[in-house]
Amino acid sequence: KNNGSFAGHSYFQCPDKHGVFVRRDKIRRMIEK
Repeated sequence: KNNGSFAGHSYFQCPDKHGVFVRRDKIRRMIEK
């Protein structure tokens, strides 16, 4: 968990220890039923 920053670059904003970087191939779309 992190705050949206990596190697000095900010990718998104969130409170410390609340953000997660995920590889694109691990993201799945959920279908509502």
